Amino acid sequence: FVWTYAFATGLPVSLVRAGVMCSLMLLSSLFTNSYHATDSVLLAMLVMLVARPFLLFDLGFQLSCAAVLGIGLLCPYFMHLWPPPFGPNDSPQTAHNELFEWAYNAVRTTVGVAVAAWLGTAPLVAHAFHSLPVLGVVASLMLVPLAPLLLQGTLLAIALEAMGLHAAATVVGSGLSWVNAQQSALLQLLDGVPGSVLRGLYPSWALVGVAYLAIWAVCGGFARVPWRRWATVWCAVVVLAVGIAADRHWRMAKPQLVIYNHRQAPAVHLIHSPSHHHLFASRPDSVNGDYARVSTDFWQRRLSAPPVVVNATAAYADSLVCSRGGLIVAQGASILQLPCALRPTHTVAVNYLHVCKGFRGALGRYAPWLRPDCVVIDASVGVRRAQRLAAECDSLGWAWHDIRRQGALVAPLRP
Repeated sequence: FVWTYAFATGLPVSLVRAGVMCSLMLLSSLFTNSYHATDSVLLAMLVMLVARPFLLFDLGFQLSCAAVLGIGLLCPYFMHLWPPPFGPNDSPQTAHNELFEWAYNAVRTTVGVAVAAWLGTAPLVAHAFHSLPVLGVVASLMLVPLAPLLLQGTLLAIALEAMGLHAAATVVGSGLSWVNAQQSALLQLLDGVPGSVLRGLYPSWALVGVAYLAIWAVCGGFARVPWRRWATVWCAVVVLAVGIAADRHWRMAKPQLVIYNHRQAPAVHLIHSPSHHHLFASRPDSVNGDYARVSTDFWQRRLSAPPVVVNATAAYADSLVCSRGGLIVAQGASILQLPCALRPTHTVAVNYLHVCKGFRGALGRYAPWLRPDCVVIDASVGVRRAQRLAAECDSLGWAWHDIRRQGALVAPLRP
């Protein structure tokens, strides 16, 4: 049945993994009475990776296997914390009725599975989506019981349509649509609760590994002898806190100069520290417009404050940087942007000569008074124009960097 459903839905990763696990369970029942879900999911992962090695980098594969491993490894610990309603010597018929025992165990198992799956996927979710739904367990407890209803209702609608009972299939489909709409409304309601989603999370892969080790240590600590429980928990908390602090320190941007690969809006980014940095841009709305994606992928992860946006051709000065007419001078770097309005009367040594769109003429006319360490050909310059500039730099003996071909320029700021 699982394989039939998997083929009918296009063989998604989660159903292929479930199909392999069910097949292993059936095979194990023929030869032995024992079945371990953890061993099955590991073997299923191995089989799928042998068939398609690039699945290792598929987020759906990672989340599916992490959820099942979380359930298989962590759920027993939660069952240990939440004991059954009756002891081994109690009898449900004499103490309570069987209905209460069934309902109690159903709630106990559902909560344990939901928490284990949430913990198993939480580090990966934070890494992939940069957010973490705190109320994910509550949403699972509300929505998981509806999953069998939707699955069986879908199969019923397909069967009714195949038998020619179009009216009945339409009624069933309308009911399923209503249930699905209620699910969406419930998720939107939970998303609107203040603090329901932690946003702005950018954990590295190293921190994801540390988080999984801490989760395992905390859950394993509760299953050990009593005097070691809290010692293990506190050690895991300390390790996780140190990992978060170290990850934040390592991923914070060091003092550096960045000239981005952007064909429409040339910009020079001087990063003095994660909290103090300047963006010399050709457009005033570069942060929210041209560099919105860079702001999400780079600035929010590695910087602690937004940049000070400066018009590239305007005069500006503070304690860290000053600029005038296209010449930018900061501690550790000097950049001259072409075209510019400066006409020096003596030789000027700059670290970078930034040639942008709009520059006309030859670089040779600047050779008498300009000594750049490197000529940066911006991505806004056309391909043929960039080739001519690179050839001219070779004839002048100047080093050059073509952003369009070589990517963004990232260089440390010299002390």
